[in-house]
Amino acid sequence: MERQRTGKVIAIVALIVAILGLSIGYAAFTTTLNIDNARGTVESSTWRVEFASLTDADLQTLSINNAFHKIGTASMSGVPSIGTLTVSNINLAVAAPGDEAYYYFKIVNHGTYNARSEGITVGNTGNLSSNDQVWVNANASFKVEFKNGSTWQEITSSSQLSLAKGATIYVRVSLKFNGSATSVPATQITFPTKKVTIPFVVAE
Repeated sequence: MERQRTGKVIAIVALIVAILGLSIGYAAFTTTLNIDNARGTVESSTWRVEFASLTDADLQTLSINNAFHKIGTASMSGVPSIGTLTVSNINLAVAAPGDEAYYYFKIVNHGTYNARSEGITVGNTGNLSSNDQVWVNANASFKVEFKNGSTWQEITSSSQLSLAKGATIYVRVSLKFNGSATSVPATQITFPTKKVTIPFVVAE
């Protein structure tokens, strides 16, 4: 009788120890993870790519004295309008072989993102007559150009303009009467008005 009771006590003690062992084992394989104070913020920023007139520093960089620069008897009539989104009323004229006329301005990225051009369109309002076009092809040029490194390149639909934040791209409208021209037009030739649209998007 006493031996049976002792056996039961031992069994009960063993069971309690086993239960404690299970409890300890379970606690040892339990980990509590916490995520506290998660916050999201969209910082303020600006998107501002625009035209601007040249400063004295720009003139010095380009080695010219004025936004209108000429060679020979070239001229400009009226006063160009330089708005933040539109440049207009640039009227250049040349009269003799060797004449060159240029009007300079710039595109500036005042925003907080890098920018690049996408989908440039270049068009003319009207066309030259076939005879005038033949003469122009041989003796004159009328372009909108941008400064790419140390060279000037015509802006076309395939041009790629990259503008880092804080950077500047110089642009000019140019009209040239080739110095090697062998003839002059019998009547005045007026080029069709150029229209250039340069969309800018955020650069990746």
